[in-house]
Amino acid sequence: MYLLKIYCGLFLLFTIRLGAQFQLLIEIENIEIPQGTLFLSLFDSQEGYENNKTPEKYFKRIPISKKKVQLVFENLPRGLYAIKAYLDTNKNNELDTNFLGVPKEQYSFSNNKMGTLGPPSFATSRFEVSQNTVHQLILK
Repeated sequence: MYLLKIYCGLFLLFTIRLGAQFQLLIEIENIEIPQGTLFLSLFDSQEGYENNKTPEKYFKRIPISKKKVQLVFENLPRGLYAIKAYLDTNKNNELDTNFLGVPKEQYSFSNNKMGTLGPPSFATSRFEVSQNTVHQLILK
C-alpha cells in the first residue's frame, strides 16, 4: 500500500509538470527611433512560422516611446517557439522595404539570427520554453 501511494504521488507530480505553463519575457533592445508600433509574432510551429500564421494570443502590437521595451507572454505550454518582429516607424502597419526587398525599418528574429536573402529558418531561430524564460531581441 505504501508503495502504491509513492507511485501515485510520482505520477501526479509528473502529470502536473507535463501540463505546466510558463512565462516568456521578451526584451527588445536597440530601438533607434523610439516611435511607431512594434509588431511581434510568436510562432509555435514551423508551418506557422513559414506561412506567417500565428494564433491571436501569440501576436503583440505595442506602441513604442522608449529605446528598450519588454513584453510578456503568459501561460505558454512547454515547447519550441520562434519570433519575428519589426518596428513600424511610419505607422503604415507593414515592414517597408526597398526595391530589392531589403527592410528599411528595424526588424529582428529570435536568437538574433539572420537569414540569407530572407528570414532565417524556424530550425535556426527556434528556442525552447520549458521554464520561465527571458529572450532578448536586438533590432537591426
